[in-house]
Amino acid sequence: GLLWAKYGEAPVTILNPHINRGVLFVHYNPVLFAGLRVNYSVADLANVYVGYNQGGGLFQGNGFRSVNDAIEAGVSVNIDTIKVGLHMYDEATGKNFYTLCVKSDFGGTKAGIQVSVATEDDKVQSPTTDDSSWGAALFVQPQITDTVSVPVRIEYENTDAKKDDDIWTFTITPTWKPTKNTFARVEVSYASWKNAFGKISDGTTGKDSRTVYALEIGYLF
Repeated sequence: GLLWAKYGEAPVTILNPHINRGVLFVHYNPVLFAGLRVNYSVADLANVYVGYNQGGGLFQGNGFRSVNDAIEAGVSVNIDTIKVGLHMYDEATGKNFYTLCVKSDFGGTKAGIQVSVATEDDKVQSPTTDDSSWGAALFVQPQITDTVSVPVRIEYENTDAKKDDDIWTFTITPTWKPTKNTFARVEVSYASWKNAFGKISDGTTGKDSRTVYALEIGYLF
């Protein structure tokens, strides 16, 4: 069927605490692909999965590579109120992702950490860049009142150590949910980067930061 990645943000932003997706979603998350996945759960203690797909999904492949065969596998374990997950995604001739996720709920405050590493196979590797990159994200969502929460996401990514390219993001999204079916949220999302990443993101050499303001009001049926 049509599968979502087992970690990180959801492809449908309405299911995420933030309106804008983070850089780890784009660069370390082969989401929404057609494939086969088998899950096995041990009560509420652990979950194991393996899967297979042939590419064609969101953020899978681009102008210089095509995913023919890809496998995924992972395990998540519940330790008291903490959930720890290890995930692997490997393309036969492309990119490979390795991710550690930890999340919990501390007295009404949700928190999570994601650390991801990406490597490239020789067939898609550029001689002018590193064959690996890594990123980390911290997420905190304090519940201020019964109807108001303030999700915050901070990310760092080292896209290419050879060229000293990296990016920082900060996103805050105050959210009001007066009822179970209605919500309103405003968002400020800031990103700054340097060197080649600016050319990729903006198409120019002069711009090295961006601030996005967003407003979303919705009713869930």
